[in-house]
Amino acid sequence: MGILCGVRVHTAERNWSDLSRDSASVADAAERHGAVHLHRRDAPGMYLVPESRYEEASEALTLISRILRNLSRDFAKEAVLDISPWAAFLPPDDLDTYLTELTATLAGAADLGSIEPLIVLQREWKATAEIWADPELAERLQNAPFEPDAAKPVPAPR
Repeated sequence: MGILCGVRVHTAERNWSDLSRDSASVADAAERHGAVHLHRRDAPGMYLVPESRYEEASEALTLISRILRNLSRDFAKEAVLDISPWAAFLPPDDLDTYLTELTATLAGAADLGSIEPLIVLQREWKATAEIWADPELAERLQNAPFEPDAAKPVPAPR
């Protein structure tokens, strides 16, 4: 069992070297099990999935984005708080902004066929909620003087 695009799926397990040695059996395993988790020694593992499984995940993302967009605002907030309990630490205006951005990002990610924008959005808002969850830190950041001329570029994460 593995998780692919946030969905628990049955997977076969293979080593990366199996792909080069016997790609046909690895592809057959992907067809039979829905996905193959390929383990690599010096890097994170990878999944090999049939094209149909990838397309199904993309269609599901589109469906979810449309459902969320068409829910009443109050019901959508309840749903978001149920799946992202950390969002309860966001002030009401920020929670509204998060919900608006989540809905738009879900639709855009579905259209692109990529969940990366959604993952980035979730990480950013969760970090914001972590700040609000610490009253002392939130207070310090709200009252910190902002000097635009003193701003310096931050290096990209690795």
